[in-house]
Order: sequence, then C-alpha cells, then structure tokens
Amino acid sequence: KWLSVSIAALLLSACGSLGDGSKPESLEIRRPVASALLGTTSNKAFVCFTDRLQVIAEDSDGRLGDFTSRVIWTSSNPEVAQISNGEIQLASDPTQAYASGVIIPKAAGTTTITARFSKLSATYELEVGEPSAISITPSSLSLARYSQSPVTLQAVVDGYTRDVTTLARWTIDEAEDSDTTTDIASIGSSTGVVVANKTLGTLTARATLDGCPAGTPSAALAANLTSSINVRALASLSVAREFSAPLVIGTTEKFTVTGHFGGTDETQDLSQQIRFENVDAGGAVDAEGSAIAGGTSPANFILAATAGTTRVRPRYPATDREDFPTVLGPVSEVTTVERTFSSFVVTPAAATVSPFGSQQFRAIATYADSATQDITRHVTWTLPENVIEDSDLLTAALNAVSVGNTYNNAGLVTSRQLADSETTIRVIRGTGDEAVEQTATLTVDAP
Repeated sequence: KWLSVSIAALLLSACGSLGDGSKPESLEIRRPVASALLGTTSNKAFVCFTDRLQVIAEDSDGRLGDFTSRVIWTSSNPEVAQISNGEIQLASDPTQAYASGVIIPKAAGTTTITARFSKLSATYELEVGEPSAISITPSSLSLARYSQSPVTLQAVVDGYTRDVTTLARWTIDEAEDSDTTTDIASIGSSTGVVVANKTLGTLTARATLDGCPAGTPSAALAANLTSSINVRALASLSVAREFSAPLVIGTTEKFTVTGHFGGTDETQDLSQQIRFENVDAGGAVDAEGSAIAGGTSPANFILAATAGTTRVRPRYPATDREDFPTVLGPVSEVTTVERTFSSFVVTPAAATVSPFGSQQFRAIATYADSATQDITRHVTWTLPENVIEDSDLLTAALNAVSVGNTYNNAGLVTSRQLADSETTIRVIRGTGDEAVEQTATLTVDAP
C-alpha cells in the first residue's frame, strides 16, 4: 500500500541536487515494475487498487535520481484518481498516509497526472477502469493444528486475472466466544497466510479493500470477500512421488505430502510443513541411508547421497509436541544410483505465452548408460551474459519476465508485461571448465 511512516517525513524536501550540487534538467514519470496490475507498459489503474508512479530526474551529465518524494503531484481529475503527496490519509487508519506518488483510483475515466519540481514538470496520462471480478480462493480451507496455508485474492482486469492478495487488508472475524478466536487461527494482515493454532474450530477470514469508493460497481464486488477457515483433526498422510526411476547421486526427488481429515473430503498440502526421516525395514528411525531425508530445504525434497536403497517416511508435526500426537505417513523406498553425466537438453526449446502467462521449462539430463532424469532443480536459470552486463538490457529483460531459480519454481518463466517480447533464457549445468550451457526462448504474444 506504499504507506508513509509519517506525513511529515514524506513532505520533507531535499535541496533538489543529484549530487555534487548539480541540478535536474528534466523529469520523467515511470511506472515501477512491481506496481501496475497490467505491468509497466500499461497506463491503466483500477478502482479499489492503489498504484504508484515514480519520478526520475536527469542532470546535464546524464546522472539519474529518484525525485518521487520531492515533486509536487497533482491530478487533473481527482474524481477519477487522486495522487498523494504524503498527505492523503488511509480510510482504515487515519494515523497513516499514502506515500508520495501513490495513485488512489476513484472512478472509471481518464486524468492527467503532473509532477512539478521548481520550473520542471512531467505528465502522465492515466486511465482508470473497473475490475470485472474480484474473488477469494479457496472459499473453504481446512488446516491441521499448528499448520499454515494461504488464502489469495484475484481480480480480473481487462480480461486478465491478477493476484491482488497483498493489496487487501486481511482479518479474522471474531468467533461467538471471542476468547477462542486466536486459539483457533490467525491471519497475516497483508499476506493472507492463515496460521492454525491449538484449538479445533471454524472461523471466517475476510479480505477488505479499503480503496473501494462507496457506490461503485467495484465496491459491490468487494463487499463480502470471505473464506471459511476450518481447523480440523489430522487423520492421515498420503505421499505422491515425482519419479519412478532410480535417483542419480547428487540430485533430488520431490515428494508431495497431503493431509487428510476425518469426516470430510477436504485435504491440505503439508509438503513443506512435514519432516522426512530415514527408517529401517521395521519402521524404526535410522539416520543412515543412501538418500538423505530432512537434508534439504524445503523439507519435501529427498537428496541422493550415495548409491543404494533406503526408506523414508513423512511425519507431522515436524517437531514433537506434547499436545499433538504425531501422524506418520507411508514408507517409500528410494533407490539411488551413480551415473556419468553426458549432456542435457531444455524442453521445450521455445514457447509462446499470452501476457502474464507462465511456461515451465525443464532440463533433462542424459547419462552414459542412456538413462535420463529431470535435473531442472540442478541447473542455473538466468539471462545471457550480454544482457546481465548491460543495465538497459537487464532492466528491459527483468521488466518483461521473471525467471524461477529455486527448488520450488526452477525453470518457471512468467511474463510481467502487457506487451510483445522475446526473452532468451540461459541454462547452465556445472561451473568453470565443466559448465555446459543450453538456451530456451519465451515469446510473449500480446493481443
């Protein structure tokens, strides 16, 4: 929400220099990459959702400075959108204010945003629209005690579904016995992450969009965004494995662990909240094993350490609790082998997506014995060297796409703009003289 810590702090103005006493010669209004729901190439904002503009000043030597909080902002049509100079208070908290450059959309229409500093000025033509839908997911959420799970908010704007979870204010409605509310669950006020506590029960999570003007179509859409939160008794765990073939030493396998509750068909993904442990043939905990359980982060990835066969089993909770009986999942037998790497390919080599669409690329290794394995998590997903070394190219590339490079999102490339683009992704296995590289291409085809 880009809140100011205090109004006074945001209204303080520096002397206006960019350094060494130089003065700005021009101003440019930009859309920060993490701001607009439709990316930095769009000039649209939407009712109920604050947005942000930024002012970059340039001096005669080409040096740049952020003047967002130094300029005076105005809107030619405040009934369509206001813009803060640090003085517009939050409806939900009058002790705080929106930071300079924050847009507060009011109604569908157009307005000209102007930023002025001394004798310099810059303008930005802003179009405000109404979202066509706002929805909360899931409508009902079941959780095991002491676990957590997110509730998310989506808005459909110009036909695109966008995640607006962090733009809402999240609360839990008081239970009939208000003293038990926090004993059942709590929620992150800006994240929507629900944390189940010690007591079983049902509550209501609520998303509030404080920027929805009364009487607008958007206010009606946002009037009752709720999700039923059910803290239930965990009955059992089930496991789904990523691979069926033996696991190559030095690589990992993902295990998906699902929690099941008695008396309901609802389930919970507990994959990252359990602990895997090595067990022997009789089911007793055994620290030895060719595949290491609990040796990775997140916890549901099993690492092949040496050649052999071992058994792993999930348990919840991850640590012993006196008030929670441990629930054990089924034992899985993991075979690990040593193989000599030959080559790898990226699949698909090229893909086309719509704006804000995603493509999961994968890296597939071939070994000397002709066996293959997915090594997506064990390569580096990055941009070409010439792009990384050129700040303008790098900025354009980062504005165009995000590239996943963690265990949970490795190889996932997502469009960030409502614009055509073509991005080359560099994929590297190994380091130094042993590094092997491939490339993939993501094309974004905007309407």
